[in-house]
Order: sequence, then C-alpha cells, then structure tokens
Amino acid sequence: MALSCLLIGASTLMLGAAHSSTAIWVFALIFGFSMGADYMLIPLVAAECFGTTSLGKLLALIVMGYSLGQWGAPSIAGRIFDARHSYELAWKIMALAGLVGSAAIYAVRPLPRENSLGRVDKVSP
Repeated sequence: MALSCLLIGASTLMLGAAHSSTAIWVFALIFGFSMGADYMLIPLVAAECFGTTSLGKLLALIVMGYSLGQWGAPSIAGRIFDARHSYELAWKIMALAGLVGSAAIYAVRPLPRENSLGRVDKVSP
C-alpha cells in the first residue's frame, strides 16, 4: 500500500512535468492503477494492522479522510492556478502529500498474532 501511495505521488510529479500526450497517458496509467490498488488494499491493511474488532468504524474514518482530500484538493489546485497561472505548485503539493502518506503507511506495523501453538509471533520490521 505504501508503494501505491509512492507511485501516486511520483506520477503526480510527472504530471507537472508533462509536455506531451505520451507523458499524460503514462501518468494516467500509473496513477489509475495506483489509486485502484490503494482502494483495494485499504480494508486489508487496516484489518491486518488494527484488527477486525472496530474495522467498520476505522474504515469509515479512513474513507472520510480520502473523500475530504478528493473533495478539497481540486479546489485548492484551482485557487493555486488562479493565483499563479500555473499548476506547477499544485502538482508539487499533491505529490508531497502522496509521498508523506506513503511514509506514514510504511511506518504502521501489523498487530502481533498468535500462532497455532498459542504463542505470539514477532512482527518483523
């Protein structure tokens, strides 16, 4: 999941530097698959890292956060464009958000689990 966020951030940086239709198609391909992977992995990673006891509540918060970001980011990008007559700063900010999100996801570790013998397995870093 951290890799998909990293690819989202990197592809957004690429969009800011795109000057041909091929670059835009490459962006769309990488960004689209990364966003799709990210949405498919959210419940799996949340369940693995935080357990399933309150998974519904946790997913509601996560999806709400995603929704707020996807609602607010275009408006912020538009205001940046209106002020600077360029999307370059907006792409950099969005890419940085993706990279920070990737680092945050990478920092989360799964819960320790009991094995078949009733012992708690160590979680590898």
